[in-house]
Amino acid sequence: GDKKHKLNLLAIDTKTGKVAWEQTAYDGPVFDARHRRSTFAGPTAVTDGKMIFAYFGPEGLYAYDFSGKPAWSVVEKFHTLGLGAGTSPVLHDNLVIIQRDQDEKTSVVVAYDKVTGKEVCKTPRPVDISWSTPVLVKSGTRTELITNASQHVIAYDASTGKELWKTKGVESNAIHAPLVGKDMVVVTAGYPAKRTIAIRTGDVPDDKRIIWEYTKGTGYVLSNILYGEYVYLSTDNGIITCLDAATGKVTYEGGRPPKPTHFMGSA
Repeated sequence: GDKKHKLNLLAIDTKTGKVAWEQTAYDGPVFDARHRRSTFAGPTAVTDGKMIFAYFGPEGLYAYDFSGKPAWSVVEKFHTLGLGAGTSPVLHDNLVIIQRDQDEKTSVVVAYDKVTGKEVCKTPRPVDISWSTPVLVKSGTRTELITNASQHVIAYDASTGKELWKTKGVESNAIHAPLVGKDMVVVTAGYPAKRTIAIRTGDVPDDKRIIWEYTKGTGYVLSNILYGEYVYLSTDNGIITCLDAATGKVTYEGGRPPKPTHFMGSA
């Protein structure tokens, strides 16, 4: 973190593998350090088919057209506990949405206009730092933006930023993106505590929000999967647990990779 860094966006031709264009979004000293296994370009870029939006945490959010021409940029400095940023931008209608967590006094969900980069709405969040990417869930006539964090799992109206509902969080480092399916989200965390919580979306009573919980089987960084009728969890050393998505009951667990190793793959 005490050195200068060049943060680039590359467009690669899918037929040839050649670089079609490359743009330097940021070139200079960084605001905070990073985990030794991470980079300063951890978030995934997103596109609506017309523009590309690349996010580099404290070094900014940048918009480009498909020819690589810069459209706008927004730089908001915030601390990452010296670990770097992991949250990726999310697109909804005319908005680029960022879950920018730092601490209970400064964490926010903020949305920018896709065309101009102008801030459209910003909602404070009473949570500590996270590295999770929010997800969009269609619920009736509205779209919920659901966020994973240590203290609370919170849903917002994706169009306005208004808080819709809030329930207990994962009580650990929130790194994994929520899993979506079957009228619920499943939030997970793996360190320091292992947590998997299935939560109903939409308008339901607070005491009916949580469907089930499970406290084994998750890893620190690697992503888990909700597929069909099952939730698949993996520990850092590759031990798989399969849960029934409706009940949280264990379908099977165990099995190891052929050679001892460590997994950190994150979606």
